[in-house]
Amino acid sequence: MPVFGIGIDLVNVARVRAALERYPERFRNRVFTASEVRFCETLGDKYPSYAGRFAAKESILQGAWDRAARGNRVDRNRRLRQRADSADHQGHGPG
Repeated sequence: MPVFGIGIDLVNVARVRAALERYPERFRNRVFTASEVRFCETLGDKYPSYAGRFAAKESILQGAWDRAARGNRVDRNRRLRQRADSADHQGHGPG
């Protein structure tokens, strides 16, 4: 699989900790796999590990979203050109 870009995502450990303390089951179940939770819970200071995993997932999702948005933009531009070409051929375009 080709690399389309490289990025860094930073997450404030205190914010992840606050989310885990405020919504422990809900946040864990929505964001982390069962094996990730099991691993993090074995650590003395689990919050940096949770935050690091959250940052990695966020980075991947942002990259996927960026690629999807670029693809959509390219596809939209292609459709607009096709419409313009079609209008030109029907005598409705400029020129």
